[in-house]
Formats: sequence, structure tokens, C-alpha cells
Amino acid sequence: VLWEQEKREKKLTRKQTFVNLGCGNRLLVHLLTQEGHPGLGLDVRRRNIWNLYGTDTLLKEQTIVPSAENTFPDYDWLIGIHSDELTPWIPVIAARSHFDCRFFLLPCCHHDFNSKFSTKQANESCYRSYLNYVREIGETCFIGKEGICKRDEEEKMNKEISDFIEMRCKMQSTSNSNSSSSQKRSLDSKNSQTEQWTSGFVPRENFETSKNCKGVDRSLTNHIVQKVFDTLLTCPDCEVRQLANGRQWRKGGTLPLSDVVKLFEKDTMMAMKAQCGGLQTLLRNHNSVFNGGKVQLRDLTLSEPYSKYSKLRKKDNSEYFKTMPCWFDRNHPDGCPRLAVDCTFAHKEEELKARPVAK
Repeated sequence: VLWEQEKREKKLTRKQTFVNLGCGNRLLVHLLTQEGHPGLGLDVRRRNIWNLYGTDTLLKEQTIVPSAENTFPDYDWLIGIHSDELTPWIPVIAARSHFDCRFFLLPCCHHDFNSKFSTKQANESCYRSYLNYVREIGETCFIGKEGICKRDEEEKMNKEISDFIEMRCKMQSTSNSNSSSSQKRSLDSKNSQTEQWTSGFVPRENFETSKNCKGVDRSLTNHIVQKVFDTLLTCPDCEVRQLANGRQWRKGGTLPLSDVVKLFEKDTMMAMKAQCGGLQTLLRNHNSVFNGGKVQLRDLTLSEPYSKYSKLRKKDNSEYFKTMPCWFDRNHPDGCPRLAVDCTFAHKEEELKARPVAK
């Protein structure tokens, strides 16, 4: 609707061109391309879904650092949807790409030019405060649909933009008492056309950081799981199951996560936090000692010990049946409470099957 209105007002005979910065899964790039708008999607990291759209949808894996090298003089619009650290910079890049370049922003995460945005206005939500700030940036570069200066005043506009960014960077440096001199960022309008526009801009990494503790060293994982397991078996509320074949099987007790945390040194906890997870995440990955949101052994004496969402719930229909060794058979002093033929997991090496390939 906005672009159709613009075409009428400016009497354009062609469709607008665009660059989507931080395009993510590039769906918007694909849709606009299908509507006949020539455009390009840029993102720091390629997504697997990109392969589904075909060659007509143009995309490039590229890190964008605010500088004269990353302007777009051949495009009409710059688009930033959930563009993270680029969000405050997109109006600046648009203003310095060419006089008539426009932009559209839909902010998500709160970023300033040189750090996370942390200025909350009185009687406003954090998000509303950030939207107000993004609007202020836009009004520094543009007013409404038009630039704040005439064509022959672009140098003046560039100086005002530089002053605004420098003011914000100094405010952030002052408010952050832990920032070092290397983290303080400033922008000199004299070099804004030849060098990087800020000395400390940090783009996102071109790989996705693990957030599920699966990068924790295997020996550390085994140590944590074993210690939790041993503690569960010696809990005062440890339950003992009487099996049909006459055996007894210790089901163990239940521990609050706060008590489990106390079992480990600070260094151990920090090693898990470094993987963007924590103790609960690690234990959840190992479902033999984390069940139903509680630190407890999974009760394999039940006819259906798995939730309705588990891939292992229906053994006859599951392609995961017998694709992993039975942890209880190998580690529990009483063994597995199930017979080998009834257990979802393999009790012997010859029972193991190949795991299905992820689709």
C-alpha cells in the first residue's frame, strides 16, 4: 500500500527496488520479488530454507559494517525487520546511500549504535521507549517521507547525523562504568565517507551459537549426570519398585533444582553457562534423570513413561526404537526394569540399529 501510494505521488513508471538488511529466512525478499520488485537480501548467516526459493530471489551472505563501503546508491528502499544491531544504523545508511533513499524498520531486539539500548523513558514500556528512540534517529535523518535538507545541504545533514551518533556513543560510554577505552565508539564526520563509521561496531557472528548445552565436554556431562543419579538413589524419599519377575528396582527420589545446583562447584556451573544453557538444560537433554520438569529418574516400570510428544512414545511406530543403548541397563546398579524385548533402547550391541537421518 505504501509503495503504491508512493508510485502515484511520484508518478513512477517502475516498481521500487529494495535491500533487506538482516533478511533472516528471506521470505519477505521472496514475496517482494514475486510481486515484481527488484531486490536483494543480505544476512550474516545463510539459512537452509534459502534453497527453497529458487534463483530469482537474490540473496547474499554478507556481514554489514556501517561504512561508505556498505551503502546502496542503486536501490530505493532499505528494509530492516528484526535487524538487531543494524536497526539504528539503517536510517543512517539510507541517508548516506543517496538523497532519495527511504527506509522501513520493524525493530525487535533493542540495540543502540555502540551497545545494547538501555534507556527506559518514564511511564513507557521498554519497547515503546526503543520505538521512540528509533523514531528520533529517523527524524535526524529524515522528516516523514522527505529528507531534512535540500539536495545542496547534504553535507550539513551528514554533519548533524554524525553529531547525533557521537552524542549517543558518549552517553553509552558514560553510563557503562565497565566499558574500556577500546569499547568507546565515536564517529567523526570528516572520515564518514572513507572509513568505518564507528570504531567499535560489533556485527553478529556468522554462525549460530549453541543454546542447548550440547557443546559441553562429554566427560563433564557424564560427571554431572552420574553425580545427580547417585544422589537420587540415596535420597530419603527413594522409592523401590517390585517387578513382576521378582526383582526390585530403585526408582530413586526427587530433588529440587536448587539442591542439585549445590552439588557442583562454581567452575562447573560456569562451564554450562558458557554454552548459553545451564544445569536444567543439560539435564533436560539427558531425559533419564530429568522427567516431567523434575530432577528424578524416568520410571520405566510404567507402561507409558514418555510424554505424548516424545518420539519414543510408540515403540512399534518409532523409527528411533533400539537406535540407542539403554542408559539404565549400563549404569543403574539394578539394571533396566524392563526386559530387553520390551525396552525402547538396546540392551546388547547386536540389538542396536542405525539412527534415522535427519530430514
